[in-house]
Amino acid sequence: MMPISTLTPDQPPLVVMSAIQRSISAPSLSKHYLVNKYFSDIEKNFKPLRPPPKNVDVTNIQLTPGQEVIYGGSKVNHWSHDYVPSQWSTMSNAKRCTMLDDLVNLSGPTTEDALLRTLQARFYKEQYYTSVGSVLVFLNPCSVEPSHEALKQDHSGSDVKLFRFLDHSLQKLAETCCPQAIVLSGHSGSGKTFTSMLLLQELFDRTNGRNSAIYQYVNAGLTVLQKLTSAMNEHCQNSSRMCRVTSCEERESNFVIFYEMLMGLSMQEKEEYDLMGCDINSFDCLSGSQHMSLDRRKLMESFKRWKACLTVLGIPQGDIIKILVTVLLLSNISFEDTSSLKLRVNGETVLQTVSALLQVPLHTLYKGLTSKSCQSRGQVYMTSLDAARANNNLKLLAQSLYSRTVAAIVKRANNSHRCISSQIDNNSPGLLSRKGPGRLSNGSSSHKRSPSGSRGSSHMHTRQLPGDNFLAILDMFGFEKLENNTLEQLCINLSSETLQHFYNTFVFKTTEESYIEEGIQADMDIHYYENAPIVELLSSQKTGVLSLLEAECALHNYSADTYLQKIRIQHAKDKQFKECSSQVGCFIISHFAGPVTYRAQSLMEKNKQMISDDIVWLFSRSNCSFGFVTHLFTQELKQMQDNGSAPKGHSYKLTAHYNFSQDTCFDRSRSCVSQDFHIHLDCLLKTLVQTEPHFIRCLKTNSGQRRNVFEREVILQQVRTYQILETLHLMTAGFPHRLRYKAFNARYRLLHPDLIHNRIKTRGDNCYAESKQILELLATLDDQPQINTQWALGKKNIFLSESMLQLLERFREEKRCQCATKIQAAWRCHRYVKAWPVLKRQLQLLKRHSSRGSRKLASVQPRSRTLSAGNLQFTVSPEKRALRNSFTDLRFEQNKPPDVPMRRRYTIQGNRKISYPQMRVMRENYSEPGRFSLSEGQEVKVLGASKRKGYLDVEYNNMVIMVPFQLTELLTKKNQVVANV
Repeated sequence: MMPISTLTPDQPPLVVMSAIQRSISAPSLSKHYLVNKYFSDIEKNFKPLRPPPKNVDVTNIQLTPGQEVIYGGSKVNHWSHDYVPSQWSTMSNAKRCTMLDDLVNLSGPTTEDALLRTLQARFYKEQYYTSVGSVLVFLNPCSVEPSHEALKQDHSGSDVKLFRFLDHSLQKLAETCCPQAIVLSGHSGSGKTFTSMLLLQELFDRTNGRNSAIYQYVNAGLTVLQKLTSAMNEHCQNSSRMCRVTSCEERESNFVIFYEMLMGLSMQEKEEYDLMGCDINSFDCLSGSQHMSLDRRKLMESFKRWKACLTVLGIPQGDIIKILVTVLLLSNISFEDTSSLKLRVNGETVLQTVSALLQVPLHTLYKGLTSKSCQSRGQVYMTSLDAARANNNLKLLAQSLYSRTVAAIVKRANNSHRCISSQIDNNSPGLLSRKGPGRLSNGSSSHKRSPSGSRGSSHMHTRQLPGDNFLAILDMFGFEKLENNTLEQLCINLSSETLQHFYNTFVFKTTEESYIEEGIQADMDIHYYENAPIVELLSSQKTGVLSLLEAECALHNYSADTYLQKIRIQHAKDKQFKECSSQVGCFIISHFAGPVTYRAQSLMEKNKQMISDDIVWLFSRSNCSFGFVTHLFTQELKQMQDNGSAPKGHSYKLTAHYNFSQDTCFDRSRSCVSQDFHIHLDCLLKTLVQTEPHFIRCLKTNSGQRRNVFEREVILQQVRTYQILETLHLMTAGFPHRLRYKAFNARYRLLHPDLIHNRIKTRGDNCYAESKQILELLATLDDQPQINTQWALGKKNIFLSESMLQLLERFREEKRCQCATKIQAAWRCHRYVKAWPVLKRQLQLLKRHSSRGSRKLASVQPRSRTLSAGNLQFTVSPEKRALRNSFTDLRFEQNKPPDVPMRRRYTIQGNRKISYPQMRVMRENYSEPGRFSLSEGQEVKVLGASKRKGYLDVEYNNMVIMVPFQLTELLTKKNQVVANV
């Protein structure tokens, strides 16, 4: 017997050991149990089924409720230990929480504490996906390194539940023929984009689409756009941004592509673009990035992959890099006022470089940036700009070049995908992309146009199936609250509010209204936070914050004070609107995720950003010989040519506009940013409401993007914000699911023995009675009485609790498997019984023939005979040896496929066979994060062919890894010299 104080770390732990007066040596730990009842005075309470060992004094053992003890199993029935009754103990909370993958089955009261403890236990067991009925909750561990390519994410941190969730969506699509949508929501940095990429990747894996051209284009398009539209901040390492390019907030980075380009360009390329000696500290637009820790090697590799993806899309790398370099250089140029009308240029050498990159004459570029055409009474004249307006033109030019380049890449990716998808058959997987929210087209991804024109964080990827049905994956903006909140944050938070309102309507409001309509008396009241007033406050057609902003910006003499005064008058009685007394010119909106302060002047500046026709005219064919830049302004230049081929003081949007539906009656080229955004969001919702949604709620686990850190307060705030506890209450105590009687009967009638044998006639009037019989029978078969398996019969629908629906689906799946097994067994039996008489006759003839053949002369060789019995055929050999082999092979195994041959133990080079092991050279880089990294030209030792098709087993650091065969080549003298160099 070992005292408790001498237990070693490798032995099973004992909790609350001070309560145990004497220790009992237990077998190896298998489960933890909690004692439910007092266990004292053993001799009076019970008698052991077998006497305890002589060295254990059971009379002094005292166990109290809540105390943890070790259970190692017992050979005695009904005992969790040799001396403790099993009915007196239950499984430990920590162990039970990790085994619980659906919070609907959570025992005890459903409180915030119980929910958080379950999520925390699963989080530290690396089980990041947890179901709340039909809703999936994802805890972002922040432990997966971003991949260099969009659709090549690491699966090691994922959970099988995510792919089961995808299975359910695909099954609903196949059964109902109704469009499905997987909607992801959460704060910025909660892992929405990562989860959406995993779902897309899984869809391609299941259809073997990674070898298809459509996968290559989708992956390339998403990879290119991610780098162009993502930035790093303190809340997220890969956050999708809208307004950026020319500047960034403190402790935030600019777009990722700028840093990768500066690290990844070769010395020859830097000399070509006049970037010799430049780094991230050399450009003003990257000034907020000094706090960032950059991995040069990773950035170089990522930029290399990014250029390769441009090649896949058929986009010239040089043109895109020229635009990016131009944007960086424009931030280092500024103008100053002088005593004359001409402005002084700070960075004249940089302006010359920009002129050379854009292939626009220097004096023409200077004139377009420092002057403006005006029109009065039919006369056009030129006016000189002051330094402030000229500097603003520099920013507008940089933003316009960048946003239009992104739009051109999106258009190119969509067109390339359409060409490929038209060449493949209808059974191949397809993706539909969104040209702004509301229009689906054959493209690589969906992108919502943003206030600055760059792609935002709203993606709707759809996998098209036969007909008009599709499966969409919607990745929306994440709620944001910064120190300086501009029009970017207002639009982002409006998207989050709209999506939250859609969730409330689909989950809570529709259920509540159906209760009233069907006359259902539920045991619970549905409580949830209704954010419809906030959506109305922001997006109302005439009185909303955005509508008032559009109306004010349409005036010639607009001002922030007038705009703020209109908001105060219109929404003085709204509880969601508050005046900000601490900051002048600001107001507060109480969003569903918390109050946010907005500055009116900043909203108007961002909303009124337009580019003059003088700048657009710089890129006409008469002034510019850079064809790609001219292509970016094609629509505006064509419009100017129709009006006289000269600047006349008009203004255009910074971004290129798409062709929208016919209900858009105003001029898209001159609409303001908020109006454009509002239309995109409205079109997105029109498509979304036509689908059956499946929700994934993504949660940040901590505030600093630290790996595998669970901050309870951060999680609790998001649980309250996204109403996860309210959803759990509805799933456990309410009836969130409803089915028509006819649909219920058709789906679950096989569970009733009388209905499945058609002993009760099926009529429309009998659906009610039959459905009730099915539910009553199922209640008697339920082996889990502790969960809520309630149901209610309405006027037109059957209302089911989440547990009841899961129980029905489980029994239905089991019944279908049993029926399938019986059908297969009956068919096999029928087939062999029917073929046996003929086969028996053939065997008898075969035996007679073999006996006759033995008497013939050895020189006479009879020909083989082919006997058949229905579909069964076999060849008769006259030799005894062949006879025995044929008889063995034909013994009811004639349809069994032959064994798969062993993989060959050599490779072929020319006309030579080279056996394993052999030395090979890597053709390109190949790595798996956290395991290994092989560089191009590195020599590796191949042990043989891997079990996985197309892979080789390679020895690396005393372990065996799998490397694709196509990435290696045999080591020769030529590549050996290259590798050594």
